[in-house]
Amino acid sequence: MRDAMLKILAARAAPDTLTVDVAWDNGTTTRIDLTDFINTHPVLAPLAMDSARFAQVMVGEWGWSLTWDQEGPLSIAGTTLELLANEQSGRTMPREAFHAWMERNGLSLSTAAAILGLTHHTVSRYSSGARPIPKIVRLACKGYEADQRMT
Repeated sequence: MRDAMLKILAARAAPDTLTVDVAWDNGTTTRIDLTDFINTHPVLAPLAMDSARFAQVMVGEWGWSLTWDQEGPLSIAGTTLELLANEQSGRTMPREAFHAWMERNGLSLSTAAAILGLTHHTVSRYSSGARPIPKIVRLACKGYEADQRMT
């Protein structure tokens, strides 16, 4: 696990979308689709309604966020952006997908932990969003369901 969170060095909005290209201080650049995030957070609705405004994305103070209004309500934290980038790239499993897996299979946190070979505490943190869900857990969930179909 990394000790420091990534800082944002630069950002550019992709034309005619709610997508941004973010350059991080670790030398990587990621494309992040913010459509779902913006649509589920009403305070960000002005960005969805005005593509010219969305295109004016700026890096927030110290590189800890993206902002469209100088760190006001039209801002998104770098930690959220990093989480979205990891989920969209497949490096981590979205929390909603983990919940859907548990629900489809009728699993409690304790049963999910036992199936995945993890502690209840770890699965609880994944379920609450306190910790990102590693790709290996996503693969294990898929494997469990494939195994259940075969039996």
